[in-house]
Amino acid sequence: MPLNFRGGAAGAQHSKWKNQNLIELNTDYCNVNESQILDVLFEYKKPDEVEWYQMASNRASSLF
Repeated sequence: MPLNFRGGAAGAQHSKWKNQNLIELNTDYCNVNESQILDVLFEYKKPDEVEWYQMASNRASSLF
C-alpha cells in the first residue's frame, strides 16, 4: 500500500507504523540511558552478577 499523507487507509497505516517505531525508539533510548547510569554507579560500587547483567542487557537491547 503506498504512503498517502492525506489520510485514508494508506495514511492510517503509515501513522500506525510511525507510532510503533517511535515507541520502540523511546524504549531503547530509555534502556541505554538506564544502562549508562548503572555504568557510572558501578565506578563507585562493585556490581553483583545480576546488576551487571541488567546493565549489559539494557545496553545490548538497542542493537537488536
